[in-house]
Amino acid sequence: MDRDICIIGQGLTGLTAAHRLAKAGKSVTIVDLSDQSGGLAADIPCGGTTVERMYHHCFASDEHVLQLAAELGLAAQLKWYRPSNGLLSGGKLYPFTTPADLLTFSPLPVWDRVRTGMTVLAAKRRREWRTLENTTAKSFLIAHAGRTAYEKLWKPLLVSKFGDDADQVSAVWIWNKFKLRGGSREGLKEEVLGYLDGGFGRLGRTLAERLPADVLLRNNETALNIRRINNGYAVETDSGIITASAVIAAVSAPVFNQLTDALDLGDYRSRLNAVRYKANLCLLLSFDAPVTPFYWTTVCDRLPFVAAVEQTRLVPAETYGRHLLYLSRYLDESEPLWSETDDRLASVMKEALFAVFPEAKAHCRGVEALTRSRYAQPVIPLQYSRRMPEISTPLPGLFLAGMSQIYPEDRGLNYAIRLGNETAGLILA
Repeated sequence: MDRDICIIGQGLTGLTAAHRLAKAGKSVTIVDLSDQSGGLAADIPCGGTTVERMYHHCFASDEHVLQLAAELGLAAQLKWYRPSNGLLSGGKLYPFTTPADLLTFSPLPVWDRVRTGMTVLAAKRRREWRTLENTTAKSFLIAHAGRTAYEKLWKPLLVSKFGDDADQVSAVWIWNKFKLRGGSREGLKEEVLGYLDGGFGRLGRTLAERLPADVLLRNNETALNIRRINNGYAVETDSGIITASAVIAAVSAPVFNQLTDALDLGDYRSRLNAVRYKANLCLLLSFDAPVTPFYWTTVCDRLPFVAAVEQTRLVPAETYGRHLLYLSRYLDESEPLWSETDDRLASVMKEALFAVFPEAKAHCRGVEALTRSRYAQPVIPLQYSRRMPEISTPLPGLFLAGMSQIYPEDRGLNYAIRLGNETAGLILA
């Protein structure tokens, strides 16, 4: 075999696994179709620094991010900020940062505001999640927060994320969202979010730069298929063949399905086929002045974006020499918006933004980046733990390490790093 391990994908999962395996003395080759490290945290130059193409931050409870940043000597450059959050409902903006903001959220009757707050607090304190696997998020929220709160607050949010699948999403998913945000604050204290100077793309770049010299990083090379040979595998790419004793595919379930179509995976194949995703469109705009009053604005209204994330309401605008705003939309690839040209898509999103914030039009500098991700958000149905493809496939030495294995938590920087560590650990065990 040419190498001990071949890793497909140089996102944070693949790079973290390579880092651990190389430190343990394994020979590693990484192949990736792009020339940028970091996966969805990849960045672009911006005003003398860098910023992610898609918004990122970390929470105070993200131990794997904190540990990796410390290991790479970046801990001092991880800064903590107090975000301001808002909610757009019925064409009106509401602050949504503190428990007090919820209690003054006028679209809900007072008792429903109280019930909603109690639901979030109870979810934050809950540790056991398996009994939630038999309940949809819809049923859970109606039962605990009330139907009015569900219809006016939670349903628009679920639909904006999962579309026609919203009614089938497991309560485990919404529970984890509540728990995660609760982990970024202590009691009734203000929430804090972490951001790395220069963006989290630096984690990926630094990991790639710190890999030992004998780790081969093959950029701009597309993996085509994986075949069994003797006691190992042959990974065919558009540039040749890589042979290895073991393969880690740090990719989505559909991509892994295609790569392994010549292999007999037995019932594991049906698990791969069952995983469904929502795509994401993320537009990054720059302005000469602030656009929104908040860092994160959740959109309950029917607009072509479901979140407006103003980066420079978290990190000072002086960092970039401009104000930055992300607009995000989750959707199915069958929806017309996915097939629009970049120019048309940017135009549609900007037009909707300016309808809500008319003064922003005069200050808009233009598009910094438009990113399309086909497999951005796995849809989490009931009893997902029984359907989830395991990291270890039925074939020895073949591993899948993608978002579909992050459960019961939801995908994010912290769990991508954890998944890389876990997968490397399986090989080294």
